[in-house]
Amino acid sequence: MDEENRESGEVEVRAFNLRPVQVEALENVRASWRTGQRRALLVLPTGVGKTITALEAVRRAVERDPEARVLWLAHRAELVTQPLEAVQSLDHFASVAEVAGEVRGTAADYGARVVFSSVQTMINRAAAYTEHGRPSLVVIDEAHHYVPGMTWGDVALSLAGAEGDALGCHVLGLTATPERADALRLSSMWGELPAFSLSTQEAIDDGYLVPPVIHDVRLEVSAELEEAIELANSEEGDDEDANLAQRLLAEGIADHVRDVCAGIRGRPALVFCMSVAQVVETWETLTKHGHRAGYITGTTGKRDRAAILAAYRAGELDVLVNCGVLTEGTDLPRTSEIVMARPCGSKSLYVQIVGRAARLYPGKETFGVWDVLGASQVHTLVTSVALDIGGAYVPHATWISVIDSDTAEFFAPKGSRWDAELITAPTGMELLKLYRPQPKAGGRPGGALYADGPIVVSPDLFCPARPRGLGAGKARVSNPLSSGRAWRPTWIDLGDGVRALGLASYGTAYTVETEEGDMWPIMVPPRARQPRPLNSRAVRPEVASALVAEVGRHAARVVDSQAEWRAANVTQGQRAYLDRLGITDDIQTRGEAGRRIDKAKAERTAARLGICRGWSPAGAP
Repeated sequence: MDEENRESGEVEVRAFNLRPVQVEALENVRASWRTGQRRALLVLPTGVGKTITALEAVRRAVERDPEARVLWLAHRAELVTQPLEAVQSLDHFASVAEVAGEVRGTAADYGARVVFSSVQTMINRAAAYTEHGRPSLVVIDEAHHYVPGMTWGDVALSLAGAEGDALGCHVLGLTATPERADALRLSSMWGELPAFSLSTQEAIDDGYLVPPVIHDVRLEVSAELEEAIELANSEEGDDEDANLAQRLLAEGIADHVRDVCAGIRGRPALVFCMSVAQVVETWETLTKHGHRAGYITGTTGKRDRAAILAAYRAGELDVLVNCGVLTEGTDLPRTSEIVMARPCGSKSLYVQIVGRAARLYPGKETFGVWDVLGASQVHTLVTSVALDIGGAYVPHATWISVIDSDTAEFFAPKGSRWDAELITAPTGMELLKLYRPQPKAGGRPGGALYADGPIVVSPDLFCPARPRGLGAGKARVSNPLSSGRAWRPTWIDLGDGVRALGLASYGTAYTVETEEGDMWPIMVPPRARQPRPLNSRAVRPEVASALVAEVGRHAARVVDSQAEWRAANVTQGQRAYLDRLGITDDIQTRGEAGRRIDKAKAERTAARLGICRGWSPAGAP
């Protein structure tokens, strides 16, 4: 070993062939720690190598300091055993294997220098562990589950010695999905920006993962059930809705999945369901029709589960059906097809599910996502660079904003309570920081943006190449007005200065003309009692349209007037809904049916809430 280069890790890294992105991630974690930020969040997609990257950080810590203690925390058995097995089987980590132990079940190696443990075990055994000394490094897998004020987060911080005013030891968090569905803030644990972030889409672009091909193979259901599915795909949905699962079975979803699997027979596939009953019925239907299928649920025993996974890895099974099991900590790289036989209200869960098939594997150039209930129309593989952005009703997206190229004013949706300022990251790169000012709600125009002088609005300024170290990369600011980006939303003209844009389960957006000719961009989420303005004042029509389109960007296939699905034949569910609305015209395509349904809903909502020319929000400046 070249001692001169030990600190940088260059010789060691080349010998072990870490990927360039892993080397860069480690350097950015170290850079974060050098700034005094003791908790560093590493965001890497499933399949890019979070575990090996973190184990390299552990190895360096052990070799650099003979007295160092490391604690590896995870919330699932697989996430504890996999890294331990890695250090025991790879010569590169021999120095870690010599001093490693496990605290789980009957194992109790409290005094080992490197301890792998479930967080559930440490809740009761923390005192026994710390009797042998505090750790100098804590690694937390699936770190989005850990926030202060919740048991797991408090236990991890206590073990790290971060009590009271004490900052504690260095903490490295690992996650592919830095988002939570509840109101708890990840930034309270990890700061506003990850130490390093790579999205699934960027990993695909860089060749670390294979790209998906989305297939819309939706089950035709009744209009009432279609609305329930749309809600379940929204952030207001319940991922464990047993009633919806039963209704889907009654509508024939198991037979529909069988038909989908018949078209991909022989290709390794994971089927994701929303209930144990759906898993069992789907498995029975598949096996009855000759598919080599197995299933796993939360009640599957440890030995049976290991045997089923081994059979799938060995190619003895082609299909694995599961419910809430194969989403985290499962390495099945031969998988080439994902069947989404469930709605998905959580973007994090969607990214986890789709990521199961994205790993590189010999002969695999793409993988298929067979979307049975429309989740892919709501969610994308783009994840946020920042933590805790967006309001409760604004869909998760990366850096929602609009810039008026005529006035250089910055706008953000008022409901998301954002404001903006230019900041300089530790690496020296400028980026646009979006935040929620307190106590006054944001969303007002930011005025002309200044650093040392006026900022020239351009895509190049606000869209650098890639998010790297402490957020010093892609600010991901959409700028449709100055960049000329073409939006193709399916606007519905309601007359009298009002236009509407249906956003599926997120509700309806409107632009409403004022008496002066400007427009209010507003949003009406489902069941809302009053419209919510997206800005604190009326703006030029182009800006209003861009703001509304930006909020709907996550649902591009819904708002896009040229989306392929619009040319498909009208569904039975749509026809039933049109009949209920009293629309008897000869409508042939899903796109036209969707437009007529959206128009009827938008007109009904506008009438109920009094949306018309000259409308303005109560209390608006």
